[in-house]
Amino acid sequence: TLIIKLNNMISNANNSKPLDKTAVMPSVIFPHELRIGNITKQGIVKTFWEKGVHVGFGKCYEFNELNPVNVTEKELLKFGFFIVEANGKFEATLPNFRYNIYWTKHTDGFLFCDGETALINFNYLHELQNLVFVLGQRELTEA
Repeated sequence: TLIIKLNNMISNANNSKPLDKTAVMPSVIFPHELRIGNITKQGIVKTFWEKGVHVGFGKCYEFNELNPVNVTEKELLKFGFFIVEANGKFEATLPNFRYNIYWTKHTDGFLFCDGETALINFNYLHELQNLVFVLGQRELTEA
């Protein structure tokens, strides 16, 4: 895992031109990234079959048909995160969870951090769900 100091990342981001967070990003979910309960634009993964997933209500999608849900401030609030802004820097915290999420309006994606050490950059809700599950030993559920 590449470890990046958060302050350096934020400093470098503030010296670059602003990125458009609404720009279209490649929307690919690889099969190895998914587990039961992950949220996609097509629905919540209920079961797997050899070429895809079942999302309930009789709907099945092949892996190449799945689209990720972008993480937004609205999504973070929906899952119980508290968001604080100071000088254009944002921090999201989840009660009883030691990791934080940081971003600025000038960076692409979100940083999943332990203190000031960035552990991973992510963009999608299923990635956040998996990080909370693996590192926090709990499911990310709506508040």
